[in-house]
Amino acid sequence: MHDKVNIMLDFEMLGPGDDAKVIGVGAAVFGAHPAPVAGRSRREPFARPVYEAWPISVKGQDARTHTWDTIAWWHRQDPEVSSAAFEAMDGGRSSRKGRVLRLAVKELVDAAVDLGSHGGPGDLTLGEAWERVTWWAMPAAADLSLWMSLLREFRPDLARLYGRVRDGKTLLDACEAATGVRPASRREVGPQHSPAADALSQAWQCAEAMALLADLRERTENG
Repeated sequence: MHDKVNIMLDFEMLGPGDDAKVIGVGAAVFGAHPAPVAGRSRREPFARPVYEAWPISVKGQDARTHTWDTIAWWHRQDPEVSSAAFEAMDGGRSSRKGRVLRLAVKELVDAAVDLGSHGGPGDLTLGEAWERVTWWAMPAAADLSLWMSLLREFRPDLARLYGRVRDGKTLLDACEAATGVRPASRREVGPQHSPAADALSQAWQCAEAMALLADLRERTENG
């Protein structure tokens, strides 16, 4: 059996709900791979960023919504991230040139398919590579619902195959209940509310939880 690919998503938006304007997305691949330790096999966590679109221009998102409360909230954030947010609201007209949403979805899909193709059983079709990917988020309801709506809008062929989604918080809760340890977020990876940094921080949390649970399972099975 070939390992699945775990991808943590983080979206930045201008309001609640999956119909809000999208101004950023980050993704990180993560998991726990075997590594020999003291004569036995245990799993070690890994996580690395695989995609970021930040800022994403609001241009072309006229059908999507925003709230003034959310815009005011962005005003209060760290200048490094708030400047990107307001560049997105400006339509990406500054020097960084925010991506349009359609392009960001295409690039993220391409990154996921590339990851799904590696380590698979020979040549995989696009659908087979896509189905090896499991999508994660924290909180899952908001970000994964948004991702599903974007796939329906821009890649309906893949939206029909979309099914493996996981809630990172549920994994952390299970890890804490079973091991007494709840992995902490890694804020040193970058500023809060930067989508790539948030995705990577959450990916590390979940990867560490996977490693702890796998190690506990092995100890239990081996007595």
